[in-house]
Amino acid sequence: MGMTTPSNADKRDGRGDATEQPEQAKLDQLVTELSTHADLVDGAMAKDFNLMKKAFAVLEELVHKDSSPEPNVPDTTTTTRIFTTNDIPDTPSKQQAACDQIEFWEGIKIGGNRAIVRTEELKNLLFTTTENPKIKFYHVADGPQLDAQQYQKQADQVANLIDGGATACEQLQILMLPDSKFAPARSGGSVEKEPRIFLCQDNPNLRYVFNHEYVHQYLKWKYGDSTVTAIVEGAATRFARLVDPSDQFNNMERYSGYADVDKLKLANRTVGRSNTEMLENAGKPDATEAEKYDTSYRFGYELTGFILGTYGPEEGKAIFLDIYQYTCRQNIIHNKTGETLVKNGQRLGHSRDIMEQAVRTVLENHQAGIKSAQQMFQAQTGQAKEFITDPTHFFAGLDQYMKDRLPIIAAS
Repeated sequence: MGMTTPSNADKRDGRGDATEQPEQAKLDQLVTELSTHADLVDGAMAKDFNLMKKAFAVLEELVHKDSSPEPNVPDTTTTTRIFTTNDIPDTPSKQQAACDQIEFWEGIKIGGNRAIVRTEELKNLLFTTTENPKIKFYHVADGPQLDAQQYQKQADQVANLIDGGATACEQLQILMLPDSKFAPARSGGSVEKEPRIFLCQDNPNLRYVFNHEYVHQYLKWKYGDSTVTAIVEGAATRFARLVDPSDQFNNMERYSGYADVDKLKLANRTVGRSNTEMLENAGKPDATEAEKYDTSYRFGYELTGFILGTYGPEEGKAIFLDIYQYTCRQNIIHNKTGETLVKNGQRLGHSRDIMEQAVRTVLENHQAGIKSAQQMFQAQTGQAKEFITDPTHFFAGLDQYMKDRLPIIAAS
């Protein structure tokens, strides 16, 4: 990448200068150094501020030294030009764009915690961008290089697994934090109604965190924003693991949080239709918001696994996605009590009632598909198996499924 330098009167006149000034020699050397840096990262001249400042100082010295034109030579300058970082192509705009992303996330809370912290410190770092038509990263200029195509490949794998679709047409904006200290409560985050993700570049599970957050983004783009946290997190954890079976980050079996199921099994009580009902049945009606959010991952992971395992990979995904999409409805009225469960996209009622109504509606619409899946299972295995078609039996089956898996979870 070249840099245009102010010329003196002799050069403007085409006469040349037999003796190159020391400042010009210094400038040429600095331009060479800058050019060497230019292919290191996108927006590369932003790579080394100290080097740029030296170049600008020499440029300013040259401009001031040569501010008076020679006699009979037309003066084509009207003001003395002082070079700043704005002369570096795209650098200020990229920095401002990154700061906009930081300010957006600064106001977001996830699971009761601020998404990112130490934002003023973060804004003082030098950011650049790496992008392709589908994904745009905002990351520090002196950090590890990002392979946007690799992330795009992962995104394609997620989309293909979920419904055989293509990645979202709207470009995804990813704020890549250079250190986990800027997001101590989260490994990454996604947000409703916006194509935005933040990730921590130093996280050893970065690729798995990306898959998790991209499941959120894809489902929101394709199906909508669900008002039931358990089905949102269940989808992200289960589908991310199906994309990459080596993923232990999204393997909920490795985490604590199944003690409530064990307690319910010993007491011969049901798990329930949602994570909050599970907590209440386990004697925790006053569970904190953080505890409710935490258990939504475990309950949702098992719920998604139960649906896929009960109806098979194809019909199971179709049923799950229809249940998910039902929970994204802007307005839901309880079909028995008339209670408003969701109004203008805001959940007002219990998630258990939304889930029960979603399951009832979807199973009624999938009777033919369930029957076909049942016949296919028998043809492939030679075994007769009655697939669940009644919503009441659905939640009883989920209860038994979660309790039966306790020894497997304990051994993992």
